[in-house]
Amino acid sequence: MAKNKKTALVLGGGGSRGAYEIGVWQALRELGIKLDIVCGTSVGSINGAVIVQDEFDLAVKLWHELETEMIFDVDIPKQSAKKSPSVSLDIAGMPLEEARAYTREIIKNGGASSNGLASILNKYLDEDAIRRSPIEYGLTTVELPNLKPHYIYKEEIPHGKLIDYIIASSSFAPAVQPHEIDGVEYIDGGFADVVPIELALNKGADNIIAVNLHAVGVMRKDKFKKAEIEADKITTISCPHEMGSVLVFNKDNARRLMRLGYLDAMKTFNIFSGNFYTFPHKTFDKKTLLGADAAAKLFDLDPTLIYTRETLNAALAEKIKEHRSIMKRELLKSDTKQFNGSRPFKLFAVETFELLSKKLSRKTIAIMIADELKKEDSMPVLSSRAAHRFLAEELSSARYITASGLV
Repeated sequence: MAKNKKTALVLGGGGSRGAYEIGVWQALRELGIKLDIVCGTSVGSINGAVIVQDEFDLAVKLWHELETEMIFDVDIPKQSAKKSPSVSLDIAGMPLEEARAYTREIIKNGGASSNGLASILNKYLDEDAIRRSPIEYGLTTVELPNLKPHYIYKEEIPHGKLIDYIIASSSFAPAVQPHEIDGVEYIDGGFADVVPIELALNKGADNIIAVNLHAVGVMRKDKFKKAEIEADKITTISCPHEMGSVLVFNKDNARRLMRLGYLDAMKTFNIFSGNFYTFPHKTFDKKTLLGADAAAKLFDLDPTLIYTRETLNAALAEKIKEHRSIMKRELLKSDTKQFNGSRPFKLFAVETFELLSKKLSRKTIAIMIADELKKEDSMPVLSSRAAHRFLAEELSSARYITASGLV
């Protein structure tokens, strides 16, 4: 009699980036992928516990409510980004200098206590429901002072201590103080295994879906190689976009990350196409898809949308129109007189491609190339190895926008 195949979801650590994992779970639910094992490190252990409870709406509510101040009990005077357009923002919406100050203050104070996190987990997690669930659940944490890693499953955790172990797994030193359980201190599991695929292998997983949040921690590549041998299939899902500081929590970035997690998972399982951006399956052939994806990335389109050919071209046309006015000023200021004529590539030396890539914005270069490509006698130098070496994405974008009649 053939054994039942087990599917495991392995959730990596990454603080506020963990909202992405809920988006992945949303996609898996829609695809009807049944989970037999769920395990995680740090925020992955928190998300994993909610997944084992099988309460998707509760997970979304949790991430919509999370704010930095709820977790870290450090008061930093906030500056308003609206007061000065020159203030740089972290992708999560906090001014960069404020985010840095927040981190410095937390570390200076010896790390935030786990009281805020404990309050949140006690509100959203139901230990009895997690234990009753047929889904196997495990997490990682690291014991102090010997830095001994612990790979532990729910059945091995004493009753009444499950949330303690989840807090231990999420105690990211030095930002968060070590968490004490029965006289022993523990820190974040990411110090031993940030994407703990070992937990899935130990439970006999055949099909492993791993989510990597690209956070600081030990990535056990040896365990992934082991999984490639022991498991039937391993699928890794990760975000190609900037995800923001791991210590800055807010609902707007959580919504964004959940959406990106959903779209990336759907692309991984071939429901949609694209790398950085998302398109209905088979909208483009393979070569055109690369150009469409490159153009959307280069012109900073919204990655949370699904683009048809028509909506993509409309969005690109608007961005190109906006940039042409900027482009004229940029060329005048850039000390690149040789690029200001009507045929900037006519006398172009191959070695100056590197100079071009340093002097001008990538959007300007792409539009210049597109303007040249639409001419019947476009310069052969644009097909040279040097052009592809220094301007690969600009060339790919330019070919797409030229073929689409956007210049």
